[in-house]
Amino acid sequence: MAKKQLKQASSGLMSKVIFTIFVLIAYRLGSFIPLPNIDVSMLSSIEKYTKSGVFGMFNMLSGGSLARMSIFALTIIPYITSSIIVQLLTSSLPSLKALKKEGESGQKQINQYTKYATIIIAFFQGFAIANGIGASGLYLGDESHGTLYQKLSVALTLTTGTMILLWMGERITAKGIGNGVSLMIFAGIISDFPKAFISMFELTRSGALSPIQLIFILAIFIVSIAMIVLFEKSYRIITVQQSKQVSRFGGTQTAMGTGQLPLKLNPAGVIPPIFAGSVLMLPATIAGFMPNSTNPIIHFIAGNISHGQPLFIAIYVALIYFFTFFYTSIVFDTKEVANNLRKSNTFIQGIRPGERTQEYIEKLTKYLCFIGGSYIALVCIIPELMSSMYSQFYAIGGTGLLIVVNVSTETIAQIQVHKLSSKYDKLSQKM
Repeated sequence: MAKKQLKQASSGLMSKVIFTIFVLIAYRLGSFIPLPNIDVSMLSSIEKYTKSGVFGMFNMLSGGSLARMSIFALTIIPYITSSIIVQLLTSSLPSLKALKKEGESGQKQINQYTKYATIIIAFFQGFAIANGIGASGLYLGDESHGTLYQKLSVALTLTTGTMILLWMGERITAKGIGNGVSLMIFAGIISDFPKAFISMFELTRSGALSPIQLIFILAIFIVSIAMIVLFEKSYRIITVQQSKQVSRFGGTQTAMGTGQLPLKLNPAGVIPPIFAGSVLMLPATIAGFMPNSTNPIIHFIAGNISHGQPLFIAIYVALIYFFTFFYTSIVFDTKEVANNLRKSNTFIQGIRPGERTQEYIEKLTKYLCFIGGSYIALVCIIPELMSSMYSQFYAIGGTGLLIVVNVSTETIAQIQVHKLSSKYDKLSQKM
């Protein structure tokens, strides 16, 4: 009987995995469908813009869809942007704060606002891409720079593509193994990894890299993965005590119990490098569109704020630290945590409830932000240091690897949860 239940649980999990794989395959196939009215034979003219800068980051997150100008060129990026904006507003606007406290119904309303914001952001980003396509003369017909109708059709197609991907992600969350939106981003990033490894082996074969250097790069890649797993699975455990009123011998007595309050070693996740990269790469992207400019500022940006340059690395690290502290302070309300502990008659050992608890958690959070920011900065500057050493840009670290490893570990944990829940459901039915 136990074997039969285990087989049924495995079958249910397998169907979720197969469903997820089919959705991801559909996403990757769709990423090769070109936008309407685009001359695909001319796409090589924009390839240089999608290898670095902000467009390079977006192209990496989209799995090359932006360089191919496909209907999924925006991927889930507008949804991520709107989610962050709504999350920040939820921490500052009283009306959204009240919605958040309403529980599941309030969260559904916030999710609806996020989708509305996604449509608006996707349309504006899509129209910006449509204008960029026109500036590059990629439209079909006599008007290669595009008519208003052609630009609007591109913008609406990109917006629709984003919403389709969002729907696919929700289907994976509901009927697949979970983490739908994250898996969509994961699939896009991981699709370019084989190309990066093939490129490194080609450089070794041509003599640009020695075998020793290749082994060194691969070793750093493995160490980076191990470090990401270690830090993302690490917590600072705070021991708490909780007092409960229990009835004994016809009277009421106070019983004390101990518990744990875990705080992530990296409280900000992958948001800091995404923000830092977008801000830092914007000037380099603008300079890339003006290669023949005689402006000294453009020359300075092109020569110093580019991959592998010392100034680029220094500013990148500073921005990662800044966004780690800023984002954590917005989304992690230490006052609310302290109040919730006090309301549940829970206190940290040796710390008075209320304001002292809040101060203690704030101090500890800043300490964790410094550790988390240092770890993120180290992972993200590895490809920059490799660029300065070998005059090539290597995707062996940075935001892409952080996302891939995080989503991989979360997906494995989600699969384990599905296994356990299926097992307990079968046991409960038997009882």
